[in-house]
Amino acid sequence: MRRSLTDSSSPETKICSQCHQEKLLTDFAWRNHRKGTRQSKCRLCRAAWNYANRERLSLIQKEYYEKNKEKILAQQSIYHENNKESQQNYQAEYYKSNAEKLCREAKIWHSNNPDKVREHRQRRKTLERNLPCDFTTTQRQFMLKYWNHACAYCGNQEGLLWRLADDHFIPLVSSDCPGTIATNMLPACHSATRGGGGCNSRKRSADPHVWLRRQFGDKQAAKIEKAITAYFVLVTHRSN
Repeated sequence: MRRSLTDSSSPETKICSQCHQEKLLTDFAWRNHRKGTRQSKCRLCRAAWNYANRERLSLIQKEYYEKNKEKILAQQSIYHENNKESQQNYQAEYYKSNAEKLCREAKIWHSNNPDKVREHRQRRKTLERNLPCDFTTTQRQFMLKYWNHACAYCGNQEGLLWRLADDHFIPLVSSDCPGTIATNMLPACHSATRGGGGCNSRKRSADPHVWLRRQFGDKQAAKIEKAITAYFVLVTHRSN
């Protein structure tokens, strides 16, 4: 049915200003700024317009968020605090109904974002021990480049046989550990196959100086320690 905007409609219907079709009131969303009134465009027309202008809307939303970030975060915090129980119930019910889908999506995300997963795990372990945790992706990239994508201890190259883990030179369990910071992080090899070894697997939470001498002998351990010290000095200068 096509009608002009001047045509009258019943109290239960409304004419869309875009497609000029008479539709049920429920086909029109409520206005945000004029409470108790409906939008002039129906939901389908608004959805089509939003899709056609998605890039422009995205830019507007980003600019608005940057200008009102503190206000928005404060409002979100208040809302979450006042609706904590209902949100927890909703999330629990949603997870229960979509467990397989969420697990599948999580595996894909973890596979596509290894750096973020690594940072999250390090941050969680470090914060549990109330230690500093500010080892960034940029610092990690510099670390790998400096060591030529090889193990800082034995020199095993990253590739098909070996992968590199971010090793705390002074382990997190040690009372002397400074935390997950650039001057305590080194690339350490571990086998890319099951049942393999690698410095990261062998060292674990051992004292690094004791472990180096036990693993490589006094002479070679001294060379490795010298190279590690030089790297940490360089990292310190870069951060100053």
